[in-house]
Amino acid sequence: GRLCHQTQAEHQDGGMGAHGVWAPLHSEWYARSPEDRMPHSIDRKTAFTHIWTARGHLIARVLTPNVGQREVAIVTSEIGDAITELQAEGKGRAMVLDLSDVRMLSSMGLGMCVDLKNQADRAKMRPLLFGVSTTLLELLKLMRVDRLYTVVADQSALDRQLA
Repeated sequence: GRLCHQTQAEHQDGGMGAHGVWAPLHSEWYARSPEDRMPHSIDRKTAFTHIWTARGHLIARVLTPNVGQREVAIVTSEIGDAITELQAEGKGRAMVLDLSDVRMLSSMGLGMCVDLKNQADRAKMRPLLFGVSTTLLELLKLMRVDRLYTVVADQSALDRQLA
């Protein structure tokens, strides 16, 4: 199963699904049409993030491969705004930070992970980390950032965590 990876055909059409909604693939957690979504849903895509809600969970995929000083401010703001929005409505059971596209995290990027975890905690959302490459996971372990999140290895493990 795939959390967010597009097929070749979807990549060619810009990731637009059958209903014109850019959406991750192949899991019951990620609805493809507005009718399948929660009454209140978020679905925002920028150059830096794709953030959406599915079944009471906030999914935040970082789209930029390098997360440095410039990207940290933008990504933190975009994800933080979504956390705050769900918290204000009393919604949001988990916050999944998807780093599938990230190849490099600066020290500020590590700080971003800590900050987003703290924001999720304040919103009473369980922080999960998904799609972390082996290299990034080694860095997160070295800096002990991995201890702040439930690190999820693959799609089936994510499905179990979000059940």
